Amino acid sequence: MLADANGNRYTPSFTVKKNRKYRYYVSQLAIKNPDLKFTGPLRLPAREIENLVTERLASFLRSDGEVFDRLGGSTDRPGDLRQLVAAAKNFVEGWPSVRSNEFKDLLQCFVRRVIIHEDDVQVLISRASLQQVLEKGDTFVPHYVLNAPDKSGHPDDLICDSRKMERI
Repeated sequence: MLADANGNRYTPSFTVKKNRKYRYYVSQLAIKNPDLKFTGPLRLPAREIENLVTERLASFLRSDGEVFDRLGGSTDRPGDLRQLVAAAKNFVEGWPSVRSNEFKDLLQCFVRRVIIHEDDVQVLISRASLQQVLEKGDTFVPHYVLNAPDKSGHPDDLICDSRKMERI
């Protein structure tokens, strides 16, 4: 899911120093062409990128205005929209109780791509898939959505959320 602005993907990797494991993402372009002059980041610390994406998703889902603006166009009924906004908040509140591997699978249900730029990170979210996850109700069961069909074929389906980042 992680790529640079030119579409070059990153691969998860790790190193061990003094019996401590450090996870990071390394550019596939740098792996395949080690002699190439590369302008973007070659390696990204995994925890920092993952936390940035998760924090931004949580902020988006907790914001009535953002959920209304970005997901509200799909329904004209105020009651449905109120339920969607409430479901988004309940969804985020359930995150701490989800195991990390299930959480990763759950995010993959609606996050299509994370694009790393020099000074910001863009998260591309499938509107239809996110709505499907939220419409499952306040019962937070990741395996429900893992079998959900991908409805994100239409370009209007993608929500692009940007976040400025500190130099990592």
